[in-house]
Amino acid sequence: MTFTLDAPVRVHIIAVGGAAMSAIATILHTCGHHVTGSDAVPSATLDVLHAHGITVHIGHDAELIRDVDVVIHSAAIKDGNVELDAARRSGIPTLSRADAMEVICAGKRVLAVSGAHGKTTTSSMLATVLVDAGFDPSFLVGATVGRFGSGVRWTDTSEWFVIEADESDASFLRAHAEAVIVTNADPDHLDFWGTEAALLEGYRTFISDAPLSVVCVENAASALLAAERSDLLESGRMHTYGWAPEGTWSIEAFSPQRLASTFVVVEAGGERTAVDLGVPGDHNALNATAVFVLARLLGISATTVTESLRNFGNVSRRFEFRGTANGVTFVDDYAHLPAEVASTVAGARRADWTRVVAVFQPHRFTRIRDVGTQFGPAFVDADVAIVTGIYSAGQQPIEGITGRTVFDAVNAARPGREQYYCETRPELRALLERILAPGDLVLTMNAGDLTNLPDELLGSSWAEATS
Repeated sequence: MTFTLDAPVRVHIIAVGGAAMSAIATILHTCGHHVTGSDAVPSATLDVLHAHGITVHIGHDAELIRDVDVVIHSAAIKDGNVELDAARRSGIPTLSRADAMEVICAGKRVLAVSGAHGKTTTSSMLATVLVDAGFDPSFLVGATVGRFGSGVRWTDTSEWFVIEADESDASFLRAHAEAVIVTNADPDHLDFWGTEAALLEGYRTFISDAPLSVVCVENAASALLAAERSDLLESGRMHTYGWAPEGTWSIEAFSPQRLASTFVVVEAGGERTAVDLGVPGDHNALNATAVFVLARLLGISATTVTESLRNFGNVSRRFEFRGTANGVTFVDDYAHLPAEVASTVAGARRADWTRVVAVFQPHRFTRIRDVGTQFGPAFVDADVAIVTGIYSAGQQPIEGITGRTVFDAVNAARPGREQYYCETRPELRALLERILAPGDLVLTMNAGDLTNLPDELLGSSWAEATS
């Protein structure tokens, strides 16, 4: 069968609890399809899906695909999953996440944001600006956008669709986007791509296939991609941005604050626009500038863009304020790659905290195998660096790869400075309760369950005793 959004069918989604898969489920349900799903463990995401009327099962069972028309599965689901195998034996069409996204994007004017880091915040900003400009867009973002209380919105009345375009499985190449933003092209997901060269070739295709592209030249890899396509720059199909005036759009007069920032965007024709951004960090100034550029190219006034960015509330897990106790402030961030950690720590350091206590939970054995030794320089701006054991994300351990792979790199980059390794959560909590002092910022960075640490400490006897 040919699967489209137009004719309602019965869809079952395997691993529906993930950010992208739950968003797909929500969109299909909104479009009138009968949607069910399964996942290995309960989660808040599944609770939300259930509240929307989507039937979700905990655990995998071949019976769940009985009487369904289409099965969609995440990239994490491999041969041997009982539901996927049963669907194939029964002749039920099975679609990957990339397949499903291609179906959803069809018929929309897609604005796609990609990059190893920054794409969630940038796509959230872009969606917010388009809403404020009256475009009424649909959007699919991999985190909760604070203002909307969700990472997904679907409207039948608008042709515009903002997506966080994922390079992890090459699905970003199937969005057929009208315009794209590339925030960077740092190496990640090499378990899929095989080599960095193959990944860069994917980004080349992503840029060249789009009628309009906006590319960051502050990142070495994406700057190289831009430099290769002088023809696109000359024709106006590509615009670049960064701190240096070499970009067709540039940033100057950046002023950091604890939870905000100000800067000036210099447009291609020389016009200067002051921006008050409602989130901190020079990396977010870059993200906002990418949005400013694309929005202006879409015909949105500078006044509308700046007002929207001024009121922009952060997305979940992106320098997200989590609370205070005894003068200690807790902020959580999704940073899990070396460049992300470096940007997040550097942004925190530019504010007036007495100390930045950076706590990092490495994510996935394959990722630490590939880039673990690159994390050392990322912590140079932290007063205190703490590394935990690896959050496996379901992967099997790799011999010789542990959290100490990262910690050893940090030690080598910051000899003699204050840093600790805590394999377990109890060790980490005991350490923090002992060393924290008023004026500290505790910055938790992870793509795993370290995000729960601020709530644990803020609700503990430590907070009660010292508040």
